[in-house]
Amino acid sequence: MNASPSTASKRVNLLWLVLFFAALLWLFLFYALEYKYHFYYQEQTQIFLYAPDWLNTYFDHPGWLALLIGDWLTQFYYYIGIGPLILTLVMALTAVATYFAFKGYVPGWLAITLAIMVYLWLVFSSFAASCRLSTLLVVTGWMCLFWATKPLRWWALLFLPLGWWCFGTTSWPVPSMPQWEYEERLAISNEYYFGNYDRAAQLAQNTDRPNKVTSFYYYLSQAQQGTLADSLLRYPIKDLGTLTKINDKSSLPVINMMNELYYLLGDMTYAERAAMMNNVFSRSNRNVRMIKRLAEINLVSEDTVAAMKYLRVLSKTHAYSKWAAEHTPGKMTPQAEAEILAKRAMVNKQDTVRVGDNCYVILDELLKSNPNNMVALDYMLCTDLLLKDMETFKRDYDRYCMDRGKPRLKPIYQQALMIYLTGTNAPQEEWEKYIKDFDLMQRFMQYNQLRGSRAFADTYWYYFDTH
Repeated sequence: MNASPSTASKRVNLLWLVLFFAALLWLFLFYALEYKYHFYYQEQTQIFLYAPDWLNTYFDHPGWLALLIGDWLTQFYYYIGIGPLILTLVMALTAVATYFAFKGYVPGWLAITLAIMVYLWLVFSSFAASCRLSTLLVVTGWMCLFWATKPLRWWALLFLPLGWWCFGTTSWPVPSMPQWEYEERLAISNEYYFGNYDRAAQLAQNTDRPNKVTSFYYYLSQAQQGTLADSLLRYPIKDLGTLTKINDKSSLPVINMMNELYYLLGDMTYAERAAMMNNVFSRSNRNVRMIKRLAEINLVSEDTVAAMKYLRVLSKTHAYSKWAAEHTPGKMTPQAEAEILAKRAMVNKQDTVRVGDNCYVILDELLKSNPNNMVALDYMLCTDLLLKDMETFKRDYDRYCMDRGKPRLKPIYQQALMIYLTGTNAPQEEWEKYIKDFDLMQRFMQYNQLRGSRAFADTYWYYFDTH
């Protein structure tokens, strides 16, 4: 016996429903497992404050409701899994609203087709890191308005000005393919930001497309763990970022990289400059990650007034209010105070005026201010080695290691010293003064008989001769 038309229709509808939920589940898992760092990027490069004067800024232009809801929801991307859930639900709401908005005006199959097309439009648009949730909500808002006013028939046209005021018409989503390389870079940057230095270094090592960005964070993560000199030759692209200068034409990722480098080294002036630039060049000049960094910088610099300005801003956010309370002067937690004091010991105390961001000059000033700044010392010596400037390396090693009675006995420095001593025909007493690793000395003698051999590819001698 054949099924009745109504039964067949129910089965078809049930099939569509199952497929719809399967598509949503796949989308959520994709976002949560394969594309999660785009959410962290969007959360960090905006800010939402629970303050009346802040909220009033949203009413100044068309589309205020989409912007308000989008920015409010984006702040929750801070939490693991919430961003993928929010975006999946937005896609679901938009598809449902589209279907019911057109159902009755067009055949059912066409309403479903339109819903699928709008769904795919938003899905592909969401792949771009520049596509904000508020932009997607422009489409969601219009579809919900069409659905809600559908019973009014042609009278619904009276609500078009309301829709224009609430959702706007100028910032429609633009489809994009998944930005896998950018997601990879965001993953490395964010794992470093979260303090997962081993994870950041491992991601940088595992990439199929090593570049200056992945190289920068690889070495930065190693420096955080005191192993910069030990890992200098292990990455295919050797770029420490110390030769990079930033200006008004620099990209946001580069500016953010230099902010991280200067803060790690202890130069608060240039860390603040980079943080300010990153904030200014962000969308609507709003960047919560940089506001947090500016609070840290001014706490380290003991500028309490400036620090409180940024802490008050953060105290009005949902995700960072606790952090702001823990770092408020006079009320700091022991852990927060220890972090600030440790960084304060590294700051530049030299009374100088610079004309540019020459990192060598910065490193030199930092070491004059605090000779125990091992991060600055390793960055200086390793930069000398990458440039193969043996005269400068020897001079810097003497000034900040030998003259202070604290030789830095890293294998790569010992190897570089052997090259210098050989090139200057140094007497035996000089060798005994500098070279303490006698096993390495034996290997150097072997290398001199097989210069350029890949059996020594892990040594600075090989790098010096072949790069």
